[in-house]
Amino acid sequence: MARVLHDNVFPEVEVTQPEGQVRARTKLSQRGVSFTVEEDNLLVSGWLNISIDAIRGTDQKSTQLWIRIHDYFNTYKNANWPERSVGSLTNRWSTIQKATNKFCGFLAQVESMHPSGTNEQDKIDKAKALYRSTQKSNYNLDHCWNLLRHQPKWQVHMDNLPTKRKTGCPTVPATIAIDVEENESMSTNLERPLGKKSEKQRERKRKHEKSCNGQFDEKLSNMEADRRLMMIERRETAMKAEKDRAEIISLKKKKMEMEVMMLNVDNMNAVQREYFKSIQIEILEKHRTELNEMQ
Repeated sequence: MARVLHDNVFPEVEVTQPEGQVRARTKLSQRGVSFTVEEDNLLVSGWLNISIDAIRGTDQKSTQLWIRIHDYFNTYKNANWPERSVGSLTNRWSTIQKATNKFCGFLAQVESMHPSGTNEQDKIDKAKALYRSTQKSNYNLDHCWNLLRHQPKWQVHMDNLPTKRKTGCPTVPATIAIDVEENESMSTNLERPLGKKSEKQRERKRKHEKSCNGQFDEKLSNMEADRRLMMIERRETAMKAEKDRAEIISLKKKKMEMEVMMLNVDNMNAVQREYFKSIQIEILEKHRTELNEMQ
């Protein structure tokens, strides 16, 4: 009985051999539905959003990364889109990455020439012409490049491509072109996100600096507390010394007043007698006032 085929997926076909011969099983290859622009955009978005998390986990390898991208893709895709496996997404990203790497190289080559009287679109058209003449096909992934070109994660990816000569990216003025053919093997590199090691180093450095800053702040706080305590102690010492000096002066004054009160003014001349007599009266009035205040 014949079977109905769906979506260009060919099932296994069982071929019956004449009696006495071994029954052979022939498995025909499967060919999925081509990716749409919307699917490409979602795949690129998944790569950017997932792989940009450079410090997630301690060992996010390629398999783990693409399982997460696959989950992201299935979460945000439309219900009527075909099912895409992890392998399907990986292969499609490889195609996008490989073609876009080459296109970026040609665009950098055009920009390095500093053509006068040309705008950005003219440079893009020339880069596409170079792509077409060398690759024998058109670069038709503008929608992917437009999503990637301004993203720091893509810039990091381009910077990590092995090159004979240092180059820039499409959004950064390039002085020397990328060696496209040398990047052939690198273009399909789907290892864990680029920049993870440096991002972890920056994170460790940030935590170390935060710890050092915390220790410095603690020491500074202790120094300020010690300084406040020292100022208080100095102020208390000064107040105590002032009080002691006042008491000493008061005792000396009382001693002097007592000596004046004990003077015998009868043996003095009239002037001396009048002077010391007035002082004795003043001392006596002051003493009486103090007694009244104390009552």
